[in-house]
Amino acid sequence: GMNGPEFVREFREKLPETPVLVLSGLAEAEGEYNPRDVVFRRKPLAPEDLIQLVSQILDDSVARTA
Repeated sequence: GMNGPEFVREFREKLPETPVLVLSGLAEAEGEYNPRDVVFRRKPLAPEDLIQLVSQILDDSVARTA
């Protein structure tokens, strides 16, 4: 199978405008996603914070396409 950065690379080729949120428990993983234009957050993340983050990402995405 493929790892996360490989998945994001292929995903970006097919859907370049779709927002991507990456959650990882590994701090060093963030560097693997640069400069792939993703929102990276380290786990653990409180459910309320995750909901707020996803809402913000979707709002930003809608604003860019409007």
